[in-house]
Amino acid sequence: MRRAVFPTVLVAAGLVGIPTAAQASDGWGFPEANHSGKFVPCGDEQALVDAVTNANMGGANTIRLAPFCTYTITSAHGTGPNGADGLPVITGGLTITGDKSTITRSSTAPAFRILEVGAAGNLTLIGTSISGGNARGALPDDPAGDGGGILNDGGTLTLQDSEVTHNTATNTGGFGADGGGIANEGGTLTLQDSEIADNTAADNVDDDGGGVSNNSGGTVALQNSKIVGNTAGGDGGGIDNKGIATFVDSIVADNRTNFDDGGGINNGGTVTLRDSKIVHNVAARDGGGINNGENAQFESFDSIISGNTTTGSVPGSTGRGGGINNEGAATFKDSKIIFNKAAGPGGGIYNENTAPETPATVTLEGSEVVFNKAADGGGIFKEPGSGPVTLTDSAVKFNTPNNCAPPGSVPGCSG
Repeated sequence: MRRAVFPTVLVAAGLVGIPTAAQASDGWGFPEANHSGKFVPCGDEQALVDAVTNANMGGANTIRLAPFCTYTITSAHGTGPNGADGLPVITGGLTITGDKSTITRSSTAPAFRILEVGAAGNLTLIGTSISGGNARGALPDDPAGDGGGILNDGGTLTLQDSEVTHNTATNTGGFGADGGGIANEGGTLTLQDSEIADNTAADNVDDDGGGVSNNSGGTVALQNSKIVGNTAGGDGGGIDNKGIATFVDSIVADNRTNFDDGGGINNGGTVTLRDSKIVHNVAARDGGGINNGENAQFESFDSIISGNTTTGSVPGSTGRGGGINNEGAATFKDSKIIFNKAAGPGGGIYNENTAPETPATVTLEGSEVVFNKAADGGGIFKEPGSGPVTLTDSAVKFNTPNNCAPPGSVPGCSG
């Protein structure tokens, strides 16, 4: 009732005019606000497709979505060597801005991801949710199976106050479907106040990055963002990183792998945590919270790694490193590794013998490894032949059944 009365009062007062047929409406019966860019009426699939096409041709580079509105994509409107896309591939600069607006794939539509950003593309999503995408490959390592929600193929992708949820990367012809939520292939991905949640890349052991996959040429930066509730068949339930990934004031939580390593993060490149939390992730093999691979670099500043678990449920695996399994160089400064659990050795940290590769090393400064649990080395297990584990002003205590193993392997650690 208030919506009907309010414009009547304004008209009576002479403050606004009655919208004519030629004036755009915001979907609620009010005249469209005077903002720059192209407004797409609520739920108008073709208008949204046309707006993206127009932007690629040099038209309005801002698309405005109706608030609290869902745009359902019923068929693919873009395709190429990377497979089918719900909207045309982004080839230039484009901002899509909404207010709790959603772009989703119809549950009865053929398989396609929602968005793809080309090498020359620069896409910013604001206040928008991307959901229901299904990237589906048909051959081993088919790029059509990468990026269930969004594929960033060498371009620039920025999410602000946005979500990528309930998307799937699949491969019906074998293996290699990566990035259930987002696949960042040599591009730049930035998340600000955003969330990657409940996505899957879980057909088999070679499907990596349930939430995000970042290849060796890619850069990922998170600020005040979350990667939560994602699942990978292979490595990196939350994120599989082979490039550079930075987390600031961010959370990686409740992710899991079904067959492999790194429940929260699998790192084959460089990862930096600052004031962040890696919590309640589960790996079927090694590294419940984090698996830091051979020659990889991992740094944690003022961060918490807590409540992560390895199950050792895969044949041949014992489930090492509840908090972190380290095969590279791992440094912790003013950080806490607490309440993690490993089915095998190394409840908090497992430092692996990586011969003949560069020895794995762990450095802790002003940090704590406490209240972790494992079959052996409840706090830290240093595998014989692995590189040094160095403690400086750090505490390893109250772990079960012991703090460090084998006895005497970690200088300054006892019990």
